[in-house]
Amino acid sequence: MKEEKYWLINLIKFFVIVNLFVYSFSSCENETTEKINSLYVHKAKKWNYLIYMAADNNLERFAIKNVLDLKRVGSNDNLNIIVLLDRSPRFDKSEGDWTDTKLLYITKETNSLNDDVIYEYGELNMTSPDVLLNFLTTCETYFPSEKTVLTIWSHGRGVYPDGTIPSSVSSRAIIDDYTTGYGAKNTMSIIDFAQSLEQYSLAFNKKIDVLQFDACEMQMIEVCYQIQNSCNYIVGAETDIPGMGSDYFEIANYISANSNALEKDSAEFMVASFDELYKDSKNSYSYCAVDSKKINAFVASWNALCKKMLESEVFSKNDFLERRSKFDAVSASYPEFCDIRELLDLINNERSIEIQENLDEVIIASVKSKDLENTSCLSINFPYSKQLLGYYQTESKYEILDFYKDTLWDECLNWLLD
Repeated sequence: MKEEKYWLINLIKFFVIVNLFVYSFSSCENETTEKINSLYVHKAKKWNYLIYMAADNNLERFAIKNVLDLKRVGSNDNLNIIVLLDRSPRFDKSEGDWTDTKLLYITKETNSLNDDVIYEYGELNMTSPDVLLNFLTTCETYFPSEKTVLTIWSHGRGVYPDGTIPSSVSSRAIIDDYTTGYGAKNTMSIIDFAQSLEQYSLAFNKKIDVLQFDACEMQMIEVCYQIQNSCNYIVGAETDIPGMGSDYFEIANYISANSNALEKDSAEFMVASFDELYKDSKNSYSYCAVDSKKINAFVASWNALCKKMLESEVFSKNDFLERRSKFDAVSASYPEFCDIRELLDLINNERSIEIQENLDEVIIASVKSKDLENTSCLSINFPYSKQLLGYYQTESKYEILDFYKDTLWDECLNWLLD
């Protein structure tokens, strides 16, 4: 059985790599230079710090600043820092003002971003799950490592549907690419995102050690549950994230200086560094790291709570919804997203107390601004009207997410809002 497993993994790995080359060379007809001198199999290092930087949007200027901060540290004997950067023709003219997509191997010695370009793809659609998978495959094939941190850098909307693009698979949530696709509201669905991670994990028989969302509102239980099998720790915010995002110098410097650190340590440091960056600012934030191994226990207890609510004969739905409407807004844009701890406090029965204990196991580190000090830093979607719930169900096919397949939460929402 063991031999068959590894034979299958190697076969899948072979086809993924073949597809990578077919995709790379067939989809980049307009590239002017192919700097393939660095695309050979390097000696394995302790860490890969990978940034999928979808900056072909109004965040471009922040992307340039973040990459320049990474260059203050640079790759070294224990660390590869690799960035797939898609820029925009509209928002930032610095660093050569190129507008397509390039692969950068970040070094400390060079001065310009252009000096770190090792491959030019031409224009890529960063909302495509194939592009994400090829990025991960390229890095793992040519720059193998023991451990991997992956940052998804762009706009984020949690599980909010844009509702503008017909799709058989929706629940769109993350990444904006203004040049390719269907326009500014073209995003990658959570389903597609999760499948890219799963294919990478299967092909290379390893997980992403730390997945960081440097994108707004992505730290939701629905998102974490969908990707839990492909990554060990998940870091992100249930709130908006300021345009500057994370402190890339501090994170890269920590990984560089602590090459033997556990992935949990790196996840916790990401959370602490985010707090250090914004604690004296006026920004509202609720940010945490989640242990993927603990998610199933939490979701099982959540489902038991849903069952109890549906069976209750004395539950006052009107009172419950009235109190829910007064929750703190963890998202200014999407008030239907609510913090799980606040929701559990509202339910306030013996079952919710048990779930609270499981929640404390899931969240290994959290920081928050003073105005959100009672939050858990992990949210759930709770549409506040039947009409809005219908929008999620019809426009985004919300119930295709695993969280809704495996729990009674959608049944609870229909019951509460009926």
